[in-house]
Amino acid sequence: MRRLPGLPAHKALRYGVSFDRKLFDRYGLFDEQMATGEDTEFLERLPKAVVPLWEPAVLTVHRNETRLIRVIVDQYLRGYRYGTYLKSVGHRKPLRIFKGVFRDRRNVGKFAKEGLAEEDRRFAMLSLPIVWAALFAKSLGAAVGVTHGDRTGTRP
Repeated sequence: MRRLPGLPAHKALRYGVSFDRKLFDRYGLFDEQMATGEDTEFLERLPKAVVPLWEPAVLTVHRNETRLIRVIVDQYLRGYRYGTYLKSVGHRKPLRIFKGVFRDRRNVGKFAKEGLAEEDRRFAMLSLPIVWAALFAKSLGAAVGVTHGDRTGTRP
């Protein structure tokens, strides 16, 4: 939701970014030990002057799950990997992690209204119960990942 094309630059996250090879030569490669969050960790190493610009006209298409149970499982696994990442950087409180991830449900509607065109916004608003269920699964996965996960994120 923080990559919707209509969002202003200060609210948009820069995931799925393409990097010039020169940046890797200068600032190092992605951390291959990380199962998730490697792009975030790399972006944090970059000086502000070379952080990617937000260009809403550049769109990334993802092949997401289309069946409800698969959406729920996918989000749980994404949450689990996120939890293992949080564990690797020192976070250890599963309830706090669960609440932090699930808190995003408050922003879903706001970002949809701000970041989507009218025809897409209506569909997104009708989909909110599914989004909330998926976010609950992601939150649960994050809490389990921070508790039981290993750094590779391979043990759900």
